[in-house]
Amino acid sequence: EASFGISADELCQGTATVFTDNSIASNGSMSNWQWSFGDGSTESNRNPSKTYKLPGTYTVLLTVTDAVGCVPAPVSQTVQVYLQPVIDAGPDIIAKEGTVMQFKATANSTNLQFVWTPGQVLNNPNILQPSLTVMNDGIYTLTATGEHNCTATDELKVIVQRPVEAPNVFSPNGDGINDTWMIKNLVLY
Repeated sequence: EASFGISADELCQGTATVFTDNSIASNGSMSNWQWSFGDGSTESNRNPSKTYKLPGTYTVLLTVTDAVGCVPAPVSQTVQVYLQPVIDAGPDIIAKEGTVMQFKATANSTNLQFVWTPGQVLNNPNILQPSLTVMNDGIYTLTATGEHNCTATDELKVIVQRPVEAPNVFSPNGDGINDTWMIKNLVLY
């Protein structure tokens, strides 16, 4: 009797699942296994591992042969593979203080849930391309979640360019006013 188990019959695209032969032969042991994974690929190992490259529903078929050449009816089970999100948070941003910038993030599907962290300073932390009024340096992390909790993350860096303010007066006379030449925000450059 042909039979098998699956380590995960619902999984994210690109994740491996293991198929375990549980077939029983009353007159001995099994000598041959032929797996068909429903995507055109096959395997002849007893307990193969398979990674599906595309999302979809796949019917896995196992045909076994026992030691004396008997072939029972094949057995099948279904594997559901969900889309693995692929995201890019976009290029790092270098902008002048006070500039409004829109993130240029991309994703391989619009049917995902998006969350940016930290999100307090964004116009909407739950969309793919929110805007930000650049006030401080920071690192923003985008998390995309799809069906079956398939998740991906990426981050971008925001760097603020603050204006350099050079004083127009320098009087090193010891009175405590403009005695040193201090250029505000120069260390940022």
